[in-house]
Amino acid sequence: MSKLTAICMSTVHARNLPVLLKSIEQYVPDGVQIYIAHKGIQHMDYHSKKHAMNLVKTDAENYGDAYNFICKRAFENHESIIVCNDDIVFHPDTYDILQKEYSFIRNEIGNLLGWLGCRTDYAAGVQNIRWSEDQKRIGVKFEYETKPVESHFIAPICAAIHRDSWIDYLPINWFSDSIQCSMMNDKGMHHIVSTAYVHHVGSQSLDAGYIEREKALDYLQKNNVEYYEALK
Repeated sequence: MSKLTAICMSTVHARNLPVLLKSIEQYVPDGVQIYIAHKGIQHMDYHSKKHAMNLVKTDAENYGDAYNFICKRAFENHESIIVCNDDIVFHPDTYDILQKEYSFIRNEIGNLLGWLGCRTDYAAGVQNIRWSEDQKRIGVKFEYETKPVESHFIAPICAAIHRDSWIDYLPINWFSDSIQCSMMNDKGMHHIVSTAYVHHVGSQSLDAGYIEREKALDYLQKNNVEYYEALK
């Protein structure tokens, strides 16, 4: 079984981190390690009673560099990891469902699996629990929520990945995850939306959207014209 043995995140303000870590402590099994890239936080303020903590200081100035740094650190000791934002909250069954579906799908398609991402209340497209193409419901859920579904793009708000599937993010905030997904698609990988769920506060770390968008487009125009033309 492909075991998810680490949870990785990067934080700037760390204002929501205590709630996230408490939910991990409550709902994630012993033995899963936590990796946090940060710009200066005290270990005593962010500890766990049951999970090994790896707090690693970084000078990264953007999402892409920060997550490349902390995920590669985790991949030194773990084959399969969960990558998440610092402003989410695990549901009691988030880890168990994600682990079960990840293991099953990896067994079926191996390294053709890119991201397996949780559904949430603050995301685009099919990852958002409010999304529905046909509005059919089963109980209190839309029908599509009862099974994993493929998506061209996954926002790794809380998502599982194998180190053999990893492709580095570009050193930008805006568009970094969508471009990475496209790079994986180009290599024949598939991204799947899990039936697992996390609550996502959203928009806690970045500048205003239009500012980040312009910064990213400026970088892409200078360094990756193909993606610049596709996104401008």
